[in-house]
Amino acid sequence: MIDRAGREGIRHLVLGTQPDMKAARHLYQQAGFSRLPERDWSPAIHEPLLDYGLLLGAREAGRPAV
Repeated sequence: MIDRAGREGIRHLVLGTQPDMKAARHLYQQAGFSRLPERDWSPAIHEPLLDYGLLLGAREAGRPAV
């Protein structure tokens, strides 16, 4: 997904996950995604979503991910 987005000119990826999905959150962090707590939201009561973001090319350039 990250490679395809880069090839298509997308510069910033954002994804959401639930707090109890610890394995998924770990994978996102390992892939270079950083937490974006200011973007957290809830589509329904008691369904919080935690947002993560990745600037494409940031890893290669040595810049922070967000």
